[in-house]
Amino acid sequence: MIGTICCWNLQHYEKIFKLGFGYELFLQTGLLDFYSKVGDLSSTKKLFDDMPERDVVACNAMISALGMHGYVKKGRESFDRMREKTSSSWNTMISCYCKLGDVESARMIFDSNPVKNVISLNAMIDGYCKLNQFTIARELFDRMGLLKNTMTWNTMISGYVQHREFGRAISIFQDMQAENAKPTGETMVSLLSACAHLGALDMGYWIHGYIRRQKLKVDVYLGNALVDNASPDIE
Repeated sequence: MIGTICCWNLQHYEKIFKLGFGYELFLQTGLLDFYSKVGDLSSTKKLFDDMPERDVVACNAMISALGMHGYVKKGRESFDRMREKTSSSWNTMISCYCKLGDVESARMIFDSNPVKNVISLNAMIDGYCKLNQFTIARELFDRMGLLKNTMTWNTMISGYVQHREFGRAISIFQDMQAENAKPTGETMVSLLSACAHLGALDMGYWIHGYIRRQKLKVDVYLGNALVDNASPDIE
């Protein structure tokens, strides 16, 4: 399906150039971002190489595409060559390293970033959680204070659940409630898993009620979690 979409859009890209609009920077950058997001590295690289002028948005999209396909070293080389960097540039490079599992390199970029924001902090927390380095993840999490958003909370909760730290996941959720942060369906999926494994029926019932009251959309993941939570056979 993606291949069909990419082929279709590459044909339109060629038509755009024939009509004389292809050299508009904003249009080229938009196409570059599209190819990057649908995972078409070949078209992304071709367009990037053909661009007579490249702005920071185009460079960010190219780095993201390289990282998505595992070419993080090449992405870093492009990052280092950039004369101008935005917050998105730093965040993209941090995310590339974290997805690779190289949190040491990600932390070096993070520490060098002159403006740390919630996106870069969330990426670092997620990277540490995936590697079961919760002491460092929690240090960053606590340091964020009111900067935390729903993704920050969900990252910590799901991280604890994935590493079977169910009690800590529920404790983080209780902190989330105390700070009046709004849970999402993703939060509920993680919590229901924790409740099922701990046998925390009261909280499980509360979550069921919360889902109904807030009219959260029950997708396949949340639906499966609800079924698992209701099962008496969870070990």
